[in-house]
Amino acid sequence: MLDSFMNLIAATKLASMCIQTQDHIRQYNFHMLEYLCGLAELWPWIPLTPNLHTSLHFDMFLQLFG
Repeated sequence: MLDSFMNLIAATKLASMCIQTQDHIRQYNFHMLEYLCGLAELWPWIPLTPNLHTSLHFDMFLQLFG
């Protein structure tokens, strides 16, 4: 559970940086996917929301605003 939460913190920190690099975006994708996989493993009976699905496509916006 702590690993999942730490992945969410890392993804949030990376997504909110003032300057975005390709490395930051790759790290964001990694941490967000790990977070969502952790959620599905910890609470498999709770469906993922559309916002969580959208977070996997957020890398496009990071590239535009970087």
